[in-house]
Amino acid sequence: MEDKLTLDKAIAEILNWIKQDGDPEKSLKEIGNKVTSKERYQNCAQWILSRPEFQDWSKGWYPLEDRRASKRVIWINGPYGTGKTTIVYRVVSELQSLSEHYLQGEGANNEIPGNEGHPSRPMRVVPYFCTALTGESKRADYQTIIRALSRKISLLPDFTLAQRAEALHSQNNRGLQELVGILAWEEFLRGLLRDDKGTTDFVFVIDALDECDSSEEPVDSEKLLDFMRGLMGEFPNVQMLCSSRQHVPVQKYFGDEILYKVGALAAPAEGEIIKRPSPNLKKAPP
Repeated sequence: MEDKLTLDKAIAEILNWIKQDGDPEKSLKEIGNKVTSKERYQNCAQWILSRPEFQDWSKGWYPLEDRRASKRVIWINGPYGTGKTTIVYRVVSELQSLSEHYLQGEGANNEIPGNEGHPSRPMRVVPYFCTALTGESKRADYQTIIRALSRKISLLPDFTLAQRAEALHSQNNRGLQELVGILAWEEFLRGLLRDDKGTTDFVFVIDALDECDSSEEPVDSEKLLDFMRGLMGEFPNVQMLCSSRQHVPVQKYFGDEILYKVGALAAPAEGEIIKRPSPNLKKAPP
């Protein structure tokens, strides 16, 4: 949603302030152009939407009583060059489409025939692509990612700004500007979710965990996983999908009771992907 930024200069100024200087993330459109260019197809990686793991994970966007059967984290893993970013892009595109259906009034009532595949309440998709596919030499570090996620949540669906974002900006721009440290940014992100009061489902999507900057110990990918574990412990309306190579210890932070592992090499043959019709997400029976 942040690609459709309001023209309000005051809001744009605060959003730019939240964003880390030099953040290398490209827009979703630019990433889409990369992963669907040349010999690739617009419907590539469509197979992930039909996977039973994804179908079960998607039950988390429906009424709370259905969530106990769902795992809240999906980890797309595989060697370098196996299309993980393409898979993540496909998921983000699908989830954003579902979210827009709700905002247009199509998802608020699943009793309407043909409407069973839409969320029963607002959903916000919050992606970050660490992928080196963009050609940037700079890598995102932990603080860059936390600030980017915060920025995306700070812009509300009606294109107004979260009050907490205005307050933080105001507090840190009086007289001599103070530096906001990582602990403050972490708390800012948690605060944005608290302000929502559990009325919205948040789906965080982090691509290429192993490609974020890791100049210190613990490495930044593990800092992010640890933070997300704490976030999900506090907020039952938060889910996550991430991707990385197999050596990233995602299972260290999310056990089998909450984690689905899907190998990028589980994709069917390319010809099958092209012929397969686009599946619709449907609410699984209780």
